[in-house]
Amino acid sequence: MSTANQIGKRGESIFAAKISKGFHLSAEFLGDKFETIDFLVSLNNTPGLKAFCMISVKTTLAANPYHNNRLRIQVPRLKLDALKEYKIPTYLVGIDLKREMGYIVSTGSIHTHTVASVSMKHSITDSRVIRRLWREVNDFWNSATDIDSFTSSF
Repeated sequence: MSTANQIGKRGESIFAAKISKGFHLSAEFLGDKFETIDFLVSLNNTPGLKAFCMISVKTTLAANPYHNNRLRIQVPRLKLDALKEYKIPTYLVGIDLKREMGYIVSTGSIHTHTVASVSMKHSITDSRVIRRLWREVNDFWNSATDIDSFTSSF
């Protein structure tokens, strides 16, 4: 296994552990089933529909991964374009492997063709962020009549 694959797998493990910590969310690793999506994340304790979102994880082991309150990661144009094609809540999570920290951003809020960094504003270790993510995804599935209208607060 290449070093890049080992870094990626470790980041995915960190993500799954952190996102599932408060029992609000359950992360199912998709492996090679989807080229651009790493996890299907289901909401626990939802009445009615089984609400979920899709998450892609990018991990860095850079010596100095932070700049201007952003975590440096690399997401190529083709992968970002593929992520944006989903008309359901879809997110990108950057993982700092050394600190075991992760930061989430909605793919709908990315207005560039490639991603070189993600904001550190929404840490996946912050219970308020996880509750807000839970509400956002739940609201989408309980009120969506026009699936093209999803907007995110991340």
